[in-house]
Amino acid sequence: MIELPEFDLYLFDLDDTLINTRQAYTSAQATTIRIAFPDLTGNELAAGLKDLSWLCRIFGSGNPEGYFSAFLASRSDLRRNGKTTVSALTASYRSTFENNLAPLAGTEAYLLALANRKKRMALVSNGVSRSQFKKLQLSGLDAFFPESHCYISESYHPTQKKPSPYMIRRACQETGIDSAQSVFFGNSPEDILAGNLAGVATVLVGDNMELKNDTPDIALPDYQMAGWLDALKG
Repeated sequence: MIELPEFDLYLFDLDDTLINTRQAYTSAQATTIRIAFPDLTGNELAAGLKDLSWLCRIFGSGNPEGYFSAFLASRSDLRRNGKTTVSALTASYRSTFENNLAPLAGTEAYLLALANRKKRMALVSNGVSRSQFKKLQLSGLDAFFPESHCYISESYHPTQKKPSPYMIRRACQETGIDSAQSVFFGNSPEDILAGNLAGVATVLVGDNMELKNDTPDIALPDYQMAGWLDALKG
């Protein structure tokens, strides 16, 4: 259980903080490969999905054309199929991903509780604006975060994306709320570092194994919670 003091401004990361982005795209990748290559089963399927996961990490989860293309290039046995193209895989993946995308358990209840208490809220997210706005719409969270309350890195200089504190500081300035009265929720070291550098309180959502014993103090959160259901108990 986590007990937070009251703040005037509540700032949130999006992916894997409010919505299940990673689970949604890994599940969509697996579904896409199973449908496209039904003969790929057992250990062979597991190995293929492991390779695809690695390629996704290298290309970035927002570039399915890149990692599906590399996956097919690495598998001459699958290319002989002749019917499965990168565009077909990508289309299948995007459709499945969008259907799988959802708020993490307790997210909506927590945001609604803040809204009912008239708290100011804003989104601070790395990514492409069009993609992030679509995720908000698909997950039903756009009601809490209109575009004017969203700070997305594509709109700024590359050096101003998290872990830079720029977007968080800008959110505080534009709402007229002091950083000392603000809190930022994130799920990664980049999130926590950005928040700490901005001078706001920081909350780590989930159990991120990247935050190890050798993590500098400046990247450690002020608070940590397992998830939003944990926060609702506080």
